[in-house]
Amino acid sequence: MEEKEIINFDGLIKNQDNQKSNSKQAEELLETSQILIAQTKNEANRFKMGLIEAVQNFERIKGNFLNITLRKSKELLKQVGFVPSVEEGVNDAFELQLSHQTNDGNLLNITKMYSGHFTGVVLGIFFGILTILAWIFFTFTKFNIPLDETIVTNYRSYGETVLTWLGGGITGATGNPIFGMVIILLSAVMVGWMVYSIRIALKSTQNLRTAKEMYLQANAYARSQKNAQEDIIQIESHLKQSNEVIENLEAILEEKNATLRRVIHIEGILPENNNYHASSQKVMKEVDRVLLSINTLLNTSITSEGKVNPESQKVLGITQAIYAEYLSKMYI
Repeated sequence: MEEKEIINFDGLIKNQDNQKSNSKQAEELLETSQILIAQTKNEANRFKMGLIEAVQNFERIKGNFLNITLRKSKELLKQVGFVPSVEEGVNDAFELQLSHQTNDGNLLNITKMYSGHFTGVVLGIFFGILTILAWIFFTFTKFNIPLDETIVTNYRSYGETVLTWLGGGITGATGNPIFGMVIILLSAVMVGWMVYSIRIALKSTQNLRTAKEMYLQANAYARSQKNAQEDIIQIESHLKQSNEVIENLEAILEEKNATLRRVIHIEGILPENNNYHASSQKVMKEVDRVLLSINTLLNTSITSEGKVNPESQKVLGITQAIYAEYLSKMYI
């Protein structure tokens, strides 16, 4: 199994601190998180496809055994008066439970970070206008200029008075209205720029905080899925081994069933099972033994708490030993 080097991303935040702007760090962390999540999902899907194939084969083999092999074998045993150990109607539903299944719906779903430039410009213009209005209100109040309809008719004289004072009169020197207008505009631009800069700084800090949170969630998700993949590999391997040994034992059953047909043909249907030849009775017991081992394996839960069930591993080992025993006898 090829392991993703999740730890390669560890320390990325620390290495970037005080070296790049918050916005740049946020963009890189966001990209890193998106890549890690995408890689994790693709790899998880690849492992799950292998497991799904093993499960489908298991279900196919189980159905074939229960509906064909088991039925034929029990019918033959019934004809020779042998009571099989396999109970009727044993067919538990196959259930598969996986551990570490983190819900990726809980991950932050962020595809783009907004810099805040637009809202910064809007806020800057708004506070710049407020600054101009503040100057007007301050100077009009100082010169007792009424804030009523007379402003419309006397705006030239009022404006010249205010701008002259701001353009030098405020210091006792001879004022210049143009300088006064420049002061108002510069102060409005300065306030607007300050508001814009604060907005950008706050937004970039927020973006970095969000990107760090997404990065940490992405790493936790990747580690959780990596643990789940290890469990999937073990479960898939267990299923493949089960499928293989069952099919092998079914081949042996076919041979034993053929022997039972020969026994019935030669010895006939006898009133008591004990009346059959000792070798024939041995075959009956062997058929029953194989049926019981396969049936037990098929109806033992594959998983327990998201991992391979130890009981199923034990049963698989016993079943494999039975097959190995028969296999060794074939080539003596």
